[in-house]
Amino acid sequence: MKRQVNLPGVGTVEGEDVKFSPLIEEWDQYQLADGYVIRSKTIVSAIIRLPHRGPDGLPQYVIKHQTIVEVDPPNK
Repeated sequence: MKRQVNLPGVGTVEGEDVKFSPLIEEWDQYQLADGYVIRSKTIVSAIIRLPHRGPDGLPQYVIKHQTIVEVDPPNK
């Protein structure tokens, strides 16, 4: 499926949706000095292949995503 993508400094280009399956969706975890743990995970909702290639010759993609953040209290 074709999709319009607005690229800063370039303008609107037409990309193509790419079907994908998540291989690993892990949490990043950070221990805070006060005992709390912050966990975050990025969830990809769409991958769009652009019609041109980068300077290295590889295809370019736009990734639509959402970041989920959780805060766990210290263990007591």
